[in-house]
Amino acid sequence: LKIENLLFNSLKNIFINKQNINLSLLSELLNIPNLSELESELTNIDPLKIQSINKKLNIRLAKNLEKELTNKLIDIEYKINKIWPKGKEERKLIQVIWTLLLYCDNNEYRRKILKYVDSNNMTLSKAALTSFRQFDCIEREKASEKFFDKWKSNRIVIDNWFLFAASIESQDSAKNLDKLFEHNL
Repeated sequence: LKIENLLFNSLKNIFINKQNINLSLLSELLNIPNLSELESELTNIDPLKIQSINKKLNIRLAKNLEKELTNKLIDIEYKINKIWPKGKEERKLIQVIWTLLLYCDNNEYRRKILKYVDSNNMTLSKAALTSFRQFDCIEREKASEKFFDKWKSNRIVIDNWFLFAASIESQDSAKNLDKLFEHNL
């Protein structure tokens, strides 16, 4: 718990003091390792326990930094539509921030992120969709439908939708996968 508090306080200081930190590095600092990232480091793996701990850590991180995350989001939103390579660090960070804010369980955040699925910028559209992956909510369904409808004619981009649809947490994963195999493009 002391290490966790130290981490949260250090991250808060980065935001509060507006330290000039590389946004890609900040994205990595805010990203708690998931099961697949931890598997290579552990020998005795309990996937459900790791998933539960990961979720709890993300919730605590999001709630501890909610104000700072929303302020950073405001700071970077005007840069995310710049033509590549400009704005790429902001686009990477925005997905991390969106995902963390979704852990705060706030309808306003979900609605705002959902709007980005309609973006003409494929990277932002994909980031918005991906941020909903772990959250069982109506906005996840809407994001999935909007993304598919928008990008269905682009076979390369729609691969991202299949990856998303196959990786969402579901009560009936087998049924979900069967529906994907039956899907027509």
